[in-house]
Amino acid sequence: MVATIFFRQFDLIVVFLFTYFKRK
Repeated sequence: MVATIFFRQFDLIVVFLFTYFKRK
């Protein structure tokens, strides 16, 4: 399903942003 793929991508982006801001 497209929704599942989008959700997985969103989760990855969230983790990436979280780590990015944490490093700052």
